[in-house]
Amino acid sequence: MSNITLPINDSGHVDCPECTKPNALSQVRAKFFVSDINVYSINPPQRQITLKPVYSTNPEHENKSFWDATPNGELKMTINNPSAAEFFKPGIEYYIDFSEAPPTPPSVYGTPLTK
Repeated sequence: MSNITLPINDSGHVDCPECTKPNALSQVRAKFFVSDINVYSINPPQRQITLKPVYSTNPEHENKSFWDATPNGELKMTINNPSAAEFFKPGIEYYIDFSEAPPTPPSVYGTPLTK
């Protein structure tokens, strides 16, 4: 595995000239399924939801396209909200849409990125 070094600008953000091109994607969609749910008996009760990429070898199935684009990965979320936690069911597939969020002030997360 190799490390990738990204340039950091003066405001602590990654400089990405490719990301500012007019045809750059504004959203990316992945498709994952719930592989595991762990319930923790603390107050308030929490559920840890684990999602993994969908898979198919059938070229006609939508999951084959998603597998080709995202053949590996894992998303884990610990959820305190009971209604939100109950939304996720083992074995059920979900779309995950990623879009860039506005910058968060560095103080929220501690030390800002530095050069």
